[in-house]
Amino acid sequence: MRTLSRWLLLLGLFGCGLYFKPAISKSGLYLKPAYGGFLSTESLEYKDLLRDVEEKHIGSFAIQTQGSPLGIERSQVYPTAVLVNTLQSHAKVPLLIAADFERGTSMRIDEGASFPHSMAVAATGRPEDAYTVGKITALEAKAAGVPWIFAPDADVNSNPANPIINTRSFGEDPARVSEFVTAFVRGVEENGGLATAKHFPGHGDTSTDSHLDLPTVTSDRAHLDSIELAPFRAAIAAGTSTIMTGHLAVPALDPDPDVPATMSPKIMTDLLRHQMGFEGLVVTDALDMGGVTVRYPPWTKRSRAFCVQKRSSA
Repeated sequence: MRTLSRWLLLLGLFGCGLYFKPAISKSGLYLKPAYGGFLSTESLEYKDLLRDVEEKHIGSFAIQTQGSPLGIERSQVYPTAVLVNTLQSHAKVPLLIAADFERGTSMRIDEGASFPHSMAVAATGRPEDAYTVGKITALEAKAAGVPWIFAPDADVNSNPANPIINTRSFGEDPARVSEFVTAFVRGVEENGGLATAKHFPGHGDTSTDSHLDLPTVTSDRAHLDSIELAPFRAAIAAGTSTIMTGHLAVPALDPDPDVPATMSPKIMTDLLRHQMGFEGLVVTDALDMGGVTVRYPPWTKRSRAFCVQKRSSA
Protein backbone atom coordinates (compact mmCIF):
# COMPACT_ATOMS: atom_id res chain seq x y z
CA MET A 1 0.00 0.00 0.00
CA ARG A 2 1.37 3.43 -0.98
CA THR A 3 2.57 5.47 1.97
CA LEU A 4 1.03 8.92 2.13
CA SER A 5 3.77 11.47 2.79
CA ARG A 6 2.54 14.10 5.18
CA TRP A 7 3.03 15.49 8.66
CA LEU A 8 0.60 15.63 11.48
CA LEU A 9 0.64 17.83 14.50
CA LEU A 10 -0.63 15.93 17.52
CA LEU A 11 -2.34 18.12 20.03
CA GLY A 12 -2.19 16.26 23.33
CA LEU A 13 -4.36 17.31 26.21
CA PHE A 14 -2.30 18.34 29.22
CA GLY A 15 -2.80 20.48 32.31
CA CYS A 16 0.23 22.46 33.47
CA GLY A 17 2.52 19.64 32.36
CA LEU A 18 0.40 16.79 33.73
CA TYR A 19 -1.49 14.38 31.47
CA PHE A 20 -5.26 14.61 31.36
CA LYS A 21 -7.66 12.44 29.42
CA PRO A 22 -9.44 14.24 26.56
CA ALA A 23 -12.72 14.09 28.48
CA ILE A 24 -11.34 16.54 31.04
CA SER A 25 -11.92 20.05 29.71
CA LYS A 26 -9.73 22.07 32.07
CA SER A 27 -6.54 21.60 30.13
CA GLY A 28 -4.20 23.23 27.66
CA LEU A 29 -3.24 22.05 24.20
CA TYR A 30 0.21 20.61 23.35
CA LEU A 31 1.43 20.50 19.74
CA LYS A 32 3.70 17.57 18.93
CA PRO A 33 5.03 16.77 15.42
CA ALA A 34 4.71 13.23 14.09
CA TYR A 35 4.72 11.46 10.72
CA GLY A 36 1.56 9.68 9.64
CA GLY A 37 0.00 7.93 6.66
CA PHE A 38 -0.76 4.43 5.44
CA LEU A 39 1.45 2.33 7.67
CA SER A 40 1.96 -1.36 8.26
CA THR A 41 0.31 -2.40 11.50
CA GLU A 42 3.66 -3.92 12.44
CA SER A 43 5.61 -0.70 11.91
CA LEU A 44 7.00 1.39 14.76
CA GLU A 45 5.28 4.48 13.34
CA TYR A 46 1.86 2.83 13.49
CA LYS A 47 2.45 1.54 17.01
CA ASP A 48 3.60 4.99 18.12
CA LEU A 49 0.39 6.53 16.79
CA LEU A 50 -1.73 4.01 18.65
CA ARG A 51 0.31 4.57 21.80
CA ASP A 52 -0.27 8.31 21.50
CA VAL A 53 -4.02 7.74 21.39
CA GLU A 54 -4.42 4.81 23.77
CA GLU A 55 -1.77 5.48 26.42
CA LYS A 56 -0.80 9.14 26.18
CA HIS A 57 -4.40 10.23 25.61
CA ILE A 58 -3.55 12.52 22.72
CA GLY A 59 -6.78 14.38 22.10
CA SER A 60 -6.36 15.82 18.62
CA PHE A 61 -4.48 15.64 15.32
CA ALA A 62 -3.92 18.57 12.96
CA ILE A 63 -3.19 17.60 9.37
CA GLN A 64 -0.14 19.36 7.94
CA THR A 65 1.79 19.44 4.67
CA GLN A 66 5.33 18.22 4.14
CA GLY A 67 8.17 19.58 2.06
CA SER A 68 9.70 17.36 -0.61
CA PRO A 69 12.25 17.79 -3.46
CA LEU A 70 9.28 18.58 -5.70
CA GLY A 71 7.82 21.20 -3.36
CA ILE A 72 4.96 21.14 -0.87
CA GLU A 73 3.30 17.75 -0.65
CA ARG A 74 -0.30 17.65 0.51
CA SER A 75 -2.55 14.87 1.72
CA GLN A 76 -5.22 13.18 -0.35
CA VAL A 77 -8.78 12.92 0.86
CA TYR A 78 -9.14 9.12 0.94
CA PRO A 79 -5.94 8.35 2.88
CA THR A 80 -6.79 11.20 5.25
CA ALA A 81 -10.22 9.73 5.96
CA VAL A 82 -8.77 6.24 6.44
CA LEU A 83 -6.13 7.47 8.88
CA VAL A 84 -8.67 9.53 10.83
CA ASN A 85 -11.10 6.62 11.08
CA THR A 86 -8.31 4.30 12.24
CA LEU A 87 -7.24 6.66 15.01
CA GLN A 88 -10.84 7.37 16.02
CA SER A 89 -11.51 3.64 16.37
CA HIS A 90 -8.75 3.40 19.00
CA ALA A 91 -9.81 6.46 21.01
CA LYS A 92 -12.00 6.19 24.10
CA VAL A 93 -13.17 9.77 23.59
CA PRO A 94 -13.70 11.08 20.02
CA LEU A 95 -10.61 12.88 18.71
CA LEU A 96 -10.64 16.48 17.49
CA ILE A 97 -9.17 16.46 13.98
CA ALA A 98 -8.00 19.85 12.76
CA ALA A 99 -6.31 21.58 9.83
CA ASP A 100 -5.46 25.06 8.64
CA PHE A 101 -8.06 25.51 5.90
CA GLU A 102 -7.83 29.30 5.79
CA ARG A 103 -8.12 29.32 1.97
CA GLY A 104 -10.13 26.12 1.67
CA THR A 105 -9.27 22.46 2.12
CA SER A 106 -6.78 22.58 -0.77
CA MET A 107 -4.27 24.13 1.65
CA ARG A 108 -3.77 20.64 3.07
CA ILE A 109 -5.65 18.20 0.78
CA ASP A 110 -4.97 17.88 -2.96
CA GLU A 111 -8.56 17.34 -4.05
CA GLY A 112 -10.02 20.20 -2.01
CA ALA A 113 -11.52 23.46 -3.22
CA SER A 114 -9.14 26.41 -3.44
CA PHE A 115 -10.26 29.91 -2.53
CA PRO A 116 -8.47 33.28 -2.72
CA HIS A 117 -7.12 35.11 0.30
CA SER A 118 -9.69 36.71 2.59
CA MET A 119 -8.98 40.22 1.30
CA ALA A 120 -10.04 39.14 -2.19
CA VAL A 121 -13.23 37.61 -0.81
CA ALA A 122 -14.03 40.87 0.99
CA ALA A 123 -13.28 42.85 -2.19
CA THR A 124 -16.46 41.38 -3.68
CA GLY A 125 -18.44 43.38 -1.12
CA ARG A 126 -20.62 40.32 -0.56
CA PRO A 127 -20.49 38.77 2.93
CA GLU A 128 -22.53 35.90 1.53
CA ASP A 129 -19.41 34.89 -0.41
CA ALA A 130 -17.54 34.48 2.88
CA TYR A 131 -20.45 32.36 4.11
CA THR A 132 -20.15 30.18 1.00
CA VAL A 133 -16.40 29.76 1.49
CA GLY A 134 -16.98 28.72 5.10
CA LYS A 135 -19.78 26.35 4.11
CA ILE A 136 -17.88 24.58 1.33
CA THR A 137 -14.79 24.32 3.51
CA ALA A 138 -16.80 22.78 6.36
CA LEU A 139 -18.56 20.26 4.11
CA GLU A 140 -15.34 19.14 2.43
CA ALA A 141 -13.44 19.04 5.72
CA LYS A 142 -16.13 16.90 7.34
CA ALA A 143 -16.02 14.49 4.38
CA ALA A 144 -12.34 13.93 5.13
CA GLY A 145 -13.00 13.57 8.86
CA VAL A 146 -11.47 16.97 9.71
CA PRO A 147 -14.21 19.15 11.25
CA TRP A 148 -11.98 21.57 13.20
CA ILE A 149 -11.04 24.43 10.86
CA PHE A 150 -8.30 26.90 11.78
CA ALA A 151 -10.08 29.85 10.13
CA PRO A 152 -11.17 32.60 9.69
CA ASP A 153 -8.43 35.18 10.15
CA ALA A 154 -10.09 37.85 12.31
CA ASP A 155 -7.17 40.30 12.23
CA VAL A 156 -7.74 43.84 11.00
CA ASN A 157 -5.01 44.78 8.53
CA SER A 158 -4.51 48.18 10.14
CA ASN A 159 -0.76 48.26 9.40
CA PRO A 160 -0.03 48.11 5.64
CA ALA A 161 3.58 47.13 6.43
CA ASN A 162 2.43 43.93 8.14
CA PRO A 163 4.64 41.14 6.75
CA ILE A 164 2.49 38.15 7.70
CA ILE A 165 -1.23 39.05 7.88
CA ASN A 166 -1.79 41.45 4.99
CA THR A 167 -4.06 39.78 2.39
CA ARG A 168 -5.00 37.06 4.88
CA SER A 169 -7.21 39.69 6.53
CA PHE A 170 -10.64 40.70 5.24
CA GLY A 171 -9.39 44.30 5.23
CA GLU A 172 -8.52 47.40 7.22
CA ASP A 173 -12.04 48.45 8.25
CA PRO A 174 -13.02 46.71 11.53
CA ALA A 175 -16.73 46.87 10.71
CA ARG A 176 -16.18 45.24 7.32
CA VAL A 177 -13.83 42.63 8.77
CA SER A 178 -16.39 41.87 11.49
CA GLU A 179 -19.13 41.43 8.89
CA PHE A 180 -17.11 38.97 6.81
CA VAL A 181 -15.77 37.12 9.87
CA THR A 182 -19.34 36.68 11.07
CA ALA A 183 -20.42 35.28 7.71
CA PHE A 184 -17.47 32.86 7.51
CA VAL A 185 -18.02 31.62 11.07
CA ARG A 186 -21.70 31.03 10.37
CA GLY A 187 -20.86 29.20 7.14
CA VAL A 188 -18.62 26.81 9.05
CA GLU A 189 -20.66 26.36 12.21
CA GLU A 190 -24.04 25.97 10.45
CA ASN A 191 -22.61 23.18 8.32
CA GLY A 192 -21.11 20.99 11.01
CA GLY A 193 -17.62 22.49 11.32
CA LEU A 194 -15.78 24.17 14.17
CA ALA A 195 -14.59 27.66 13.26
CA THR A 196 -11.45 29.23 14.78
CA ALA A 197 -11.09 33.02 14.90
CA LYS A 198 -7.40 33.98 14.91
CA HIS A 199 -4.97 35.51 16.06
CA PHE A 200 -6.31 36.93 19.33
CA PRO A 201 -6.12 39.74 20.43
CA GLY A 202 -5.25 40.87 16.89
CA HIS A 203 -2.12 40.52 14.73
CA GLY A 204 -3.01 43.19 12.17
CA ASP A 205 -1.21 46.20 13.64
CA THR A 206 2.29 44.71 13.70
CA SER A 207 5.41 45.02 11.57
CA THR A 208 7.07 41.79 12.73
CA ASP A 209 6.28 38.22 11.69
CA SER A 210 5.49 36.18 14.81
CA HIS A 211 7.00 33.14 13.09
CA LEU A 212 10.36 34.90 13.51
CA ASP A 213 10.12 37.08 16.64
CA LEU A 214 7.67 38.51 19.17
CA PRO A 215 5.73 41.41 17.60
CA THR A 216 4.52 44.28 19.77
CA VAL A 217 1.11 45.87 19.35
CA THR A 218 1.65 49.43 20.58
CA SER A 219 -1.97 50.61 20.43
CA ASP A 220 -3.75 51.88 23.55
CA ARG A 221 -6.76 50.12 25.03
CA ALA A 222 -9.29 52.39 23.32
CA HIS A 223 -7.78 51.60 19.91
CA LEU A 224 -7.71 47.89 20.68
CA ASP A 225 -11.37 47.91 21.72
CA SER A 226 -12.53 49.76 18.60
CA ILE A 227 -10.24 48.12 16.02
CA GLU A 228 -8.44 44.89 16.91
CA LEU A 229 -10.99 43.29 19.22
CA ALA A 230 -14.10 44.12 17.21
CA PRO A 231 -13.92 41.13 14.81
CA PHE A 232 -13.31 38.74 17.72
CA ARG A 233 -16.41 40.04 19.47
CA ALA A 234 -18.28 39.48 16.20
CA ALA A 235 -16.91 35.94 15.90
CA ILE A 236 -17.98 35.14 19.46
CA ALA A 237 -21.45 36.54 18.82
CA ALA A 238 -21.67 34.44 15.63
CA GLY A 239 -20.91 31.28 17.63
CA THR A 240 -17.30 30.47 16.82
CA SER A 241 -16.24 27.30 18.63
CA THR A 242 -12.59 28.30 18.99
CA ILE A 243 -10.30 31.27 19.45
CA MET A 244 -6.63 30.91 18.45
CA THR A 245 -4.12 32.96 20.42
CA GLY A 246 -1.46 35.12 18.80
CA HIS A 247 2.16 35.31 19.94
CA LEU A 248 1.97 39.08 20.46
CA ALA A 249 3.15 41.46 23.15
CA VAL A 250 0.36 43.91 23.93
CA PRO A 251 1.50 46.42 26.60
CA ALA A 252 -1.95 47.99 26.88
CA LEU A 253 -3.26 44.63 28.06
CA ASP A 254 -0.20 43.17 29.79
CA PRO A 255 2.71 45.51 30.63
CA ASP A 256 5.36 42.77 30.52
CA PRO A 257 7.07 43.26 27.10
CA ASP A 258 8.34 39.67 26.99
CA VAL A 259 5.03 37.89 27.58
CA PRO A 260 3.10 36.86 24.45
CA ALA A 261 -0.69 36.97 24.64
CA THR A 262 -0.61 33.16 24.46
CA MET A 263 1.07 33.07 27.89
CA SER A 264 -0.72 36.00 29.51
CA PRO A 265 -3.50 35.37 32.06
CA LYS A 266 -4.37 39.07 31.80
CA ILE A 267 -5.20 38.61 28.13
CA MET A 268 -6.43 35.04 27.89
CA THR A 269 -8.36 34.87 31.19
CA ASP A 270 -9.21 38.40 32.28
CA LEU A 271 -9.93 39.78 28.80
CA LEU A 272 -11.07 36.86 26.64
CA ARG A 273 -12.92 34.82 29.26
CA HIS A 274 -14.16 37.36 31.78
CA GLN A 275 -14.59 40.61 29.88
CA MET A 276 -15.54 39.23 26.45
CA GLY A 277 -17.41 36.22 27.81
CA PHE A 278 -15.92 33.58 25.51
CA GLU A 279 -16.72 30.09 26.79
CA GLY A 280 -15.44 27.97 23.90
CA LEU A 281 -12.14 26.28 23.15
CA VAL A 282 -8.89 28.25 23.20
CA VAL A 283 -5.99 26.92 21.10
CA THR A 284 -2.51 28.40 20.83
CA ASP A 285 -0.74 29.26 17.62
CA ALA A 286 2.20 26.91 16.99
CA LEU A 287 4.61 26.82 19.93
CA ASP A 288 7.63 26.40 17.65
CA MET A 289 7.22 29.94 16.30
CA GLY A 290 9.79 32.63 17.02
CA GLY A 291 7.21 34.64 18.95
CA VAL A 292 7.77 32.24 21.85
CA THR A 293 11.00 30.36 21.08
CA VAL A 294 13.22 33.45 21.08
CA ARG A 295 12.35 34.10 24.73
CA TYR A 296 11.48 30.73 26.25
CA PRO A 297 13.17 27.31 26.22
CA PRO A 298 10.92 24.45 25.09
CA TRP A 299 9.91 23.16 28.54
CA THR A 300 9.13 26.69 29.77
CA LYS A 301 7.01 27.78 26.81
CA ARG A 302 4.94 24.59 26.93
CA SER A 303 4.29 24.60 30.66
CA ARG A 304 3.47 28.32 30.71
CA ALA A 305 1.09 28.02 27.77
CA PHE A 306 -0.64 24.99 29.31
CA CYS A 307 -1.07 26.70 32.67
CA VAL A 308 -2.51 29.85 31.09
CA GLN A 309 -4.94 27.89 28.92
CA LYS A 310 -5.96 25.75 31.90
CA ARG A 311 -6.56 28.85 34.00
CA SER A 312 -8.54 30.49 31.17
CA SER A 313 -10.86 27.47 31.09
CA ALA A 314 -11.42 27.45 34.85
